[in-house]
Amino acid sequence: IRSRNTQSHYSLGAALIQSNLANALARNQRWDAAVDHLQEAVRLRPDYADAYFNLGSVLFQQGRIGEAIAQWQKALAIRPRDAEAHRNVGDALRKQGKLKEAIAQYENALNIAPEDSVVLNNLAWILPTCSDASIRDGTRAVTLAVKAVQFSGGRNPHSIRTLAAAHAEVGQFAEAAATAEVAKELATTQGKPELAK
Repeated sequence: IRSRNTQSHYSLGAALIQSNLANALARNQRWDAAVDHLQEAVRLRPDYADAYFNLGSVLFQQGRIGEAIAQWQKALAIRPRDAEAHRNVGDALRKQGKLKEAIAQYENALNIAPEDSVVLNNLAWILPTCSDASIRDGTRAVTLAVKAVQFSGGRNPHSIRTLAAAHAEVGQFAEAAATAEVAKELATTQGKPELAK
């Protein structure tokens, strides 16, 4: 038992070292080397959720979306109440155009972290802007977007833009235009010309 315990502590320590090295490499955008170290971390500790999460994040940075989703799902298999992992899977699925699946992941994230302004915003953006009428829900989008603005302190032009889109979807065009102007001014002030546009 002692040797197994020692082995377990050794493998955790070694996995932590690999993960920390990977994080340092990722900060310097050395993605391939970071992937190698994270793969070694999960080989050493197959139950190390953070290593799977980080591996998914690095793969996503490389544009390897399907592989990233697979790693985040491994993290969720170990730690199912990881709201950030659900959010990341939702973002990746949205990028792939799988909006219904993305919505389900955002819903999972909100069940765990109901005040996550990023998840609120991302879900609120899909609901009024989706071309699929079966997904569109302007009323719910307004509710979510109001919360996103509130929980982000009212200074996030992305959330305010989302609220404008939600207002437009429910036919509140004057409010939509006024809200969009606020988002534009904030984006300009914060040096985000593409968003302001």
